[in-house]
Amino acid sequence: NNNLLLLYKKQDPQMHKLSAVLFVFFAGYTAMMQEDEKTALQLINKFKKDIEKQTEKFNGRIVQYYGDGCLLTFESSTDAVDCAISMQHVFSESPVIPVRIGIHMGEIMFRNNGAFGNGVNIASRIESMGIPGSILVSKTIRDQIINKSSFLLASLGTFQFKNVRVLIIDKSIILNTVQDKMKLDLIIISKNPRINITQLVKVFNCKQFVFDSSNPIWKIRKWQQECRSLQINDYSVPESGAFIYNIGI
Repeated sequence: NNNLLLLYKKQDPQMHKLSAVLFVFFAGYTAMMQEDEKTALQLINKFKKDIEKQTEKFNGRIVQYYGDGCLLTFESSTDAVDCAISMQHVFSESPVIPVRIGIHMGEIMFRNNGAFGNGVNIASRIESMGIPGSILVSKTIRDQIINKSSFLLASLGTFQFKNVRVLIIDKSIILNTVQDKMKLDLIIISKNPRINITQLVKVFNCKQFVFDSSNPIWKIRKWQQECRSLQINDYSVPESGAFIYNIGI
């Protein structure tokens, strides 16, 4: 008699999946709770109801609430961005809810009704760099939607996710004045963009500007004059050599 061997794959309670991850955060909720608890609770309830309506509308999944924030996942980048835009329209209506949104595409591990992985961490970091009313997306998301005419994208440069917040501006950008400035440790200006420092400080709260060697000297000196009139530290690489920044690792 021949013995039969039955082979089967043990069910894995963890599921890995490539997803568009969206973090949405109610900015200033904690402070609002201390000042006006009744209003804060009304707004957080509206915040959650609006998220549920928009997520269902764009085929998303609510993975988890984090008090004043929420983690969502989507099958496609387009659905995630469409949902984010629709959310911000809704949140901008009276009563206004100040919300930041960050989106990234990455492999996610779903386990015990939660989502984990580097993709989740990056989406969270992207959201934290925004300002109320903003939608920030990673390069991965941008590359997938850049050819869709329905989306208008503006590059804010490259952020390095370490212990220091760095923004690299290497093209001309148009910025509007905001109420809550984005905090940065360092702004590096490269490739002679058509910008001015006075415009940048209306959006970014930054300790140091660095101008690299791809900028003409006359332009660097113009920017330096602006920095000094605003009492902001500046550094010219072509005039002073390599810039070294201690990130405290």
